[in-house]
Amino acid sequence: FGGELSTRKETRFLHYRELWSLNPVSWEWKLHEVAGPSARSGHRLVAHGGFVYLFGGFQDAGQGSPVYLDDLWRLAPASCKWSRLENAYLAANKPTARSAFVFLSQADHLVLYGGYTKVAGEVDGRVLHDLWTLQLAEGV
Repeated sequence: FGGELSTRKETRFLHYRELWSLNPVSWEWKLHEVAGPSARSGHRLVAHGGFVYLFGGFQDAGQGSPVYLDDLWRLAPASCKWSRLENAYLAANKPTARSAFVFLSQADHLVLYGGYTKVAGEVDGRVLHDLWTLQLAEGV
């Protein structure tokens, strides 16, 4: 899912929101035309409990500062349907917008560490060193 293409001098960017799957028997790729997260790059995906989770990333039109994202999505691979995971608790207790972080699955939770972000008005970006866990309910 997603990714980017930039010009040689990195002055313009094209971000993708395509979802592709690979058939491991035939080695054929299939494009899935589905609604879901916005186009982006620098995001991370992790498989857990029969789902794929996506967090963060950024969008950069090459017209100033990139926009960093802090949204969390879940993909059900069998149906290729995305669901945005949001509620009051998640809105108040989530990592800040970022890209280029470590995202992994543990027994009953997801782990996110570090990354990179740029805040509007700041010249230099920030390297992040924070650690977050998201406890998943059974079957989620």
